[in-house]
Amino acid sequence: MFIFVNESSANRRYFIKTNLFITHNANKFSIYDSSETNLLYRIKSLYSWTQKLQIIKQSSEEEVVGELKWKFTLGQQKANFTVHDPDSNQWINGNIQKKFCFLCGKYFIRWNEQDIRIEKKGILSATLFIDDKRNQTLARLEKRPFALFKTTEYDLEIISNDFPDAIYFVGFAFHVLSSRRSGKG
Repeated sequence: MFIFVNESSANRRYFIKTNLFITHNANKFSIYDSSETNLLYRIKSLYSWTQKLQIIKQSSEEEVVGELKWKFTLGQQKANFTVHDPDSNQWINGNIQKKFCFLCGKYFIRWNEQDIRIEKKGILSATLFIDDKRNQTLARLEKRPFALFKTTEYDLEIISNDFPDAIYFVGFAFHVLSSRRSGKG
């Protein structure tokens, strides 16, 4: 269920869906605008011995705006990523990791010397992206109710312009895929 907020506080809304019946490439997502008709980005898996994802902006020419590469560690889920910062026109590296939290999801992003906490406090609650220093909500992710023979769908509402949208897409992909790996997604 998507919770609408005052239009003046929300900057952007995205509709995200998993691509149906792609068994050889199950980790692929399509990101649409709020009308759910205009494809803006894709997140796709690349074939390699480690899991690697690319975030691709759909325009006249496809443009990579981020990459995420899983790290193999014992007992922890971690990934390194790089995201293009349109403000500085630079590629900036970061990392993301999942912290153990019983019946909740807690992730931490470190990017450009800034920290973002991704938190889901219960099964039915929204996943929040929070500026860890200011304790301010940056974005809200909600999974739509499941329907038989339907792809999994999400609503992502970005409230702040403090980070490039690709940061939230990295957090989304890591959250969804790490939840699947631990059997909670």
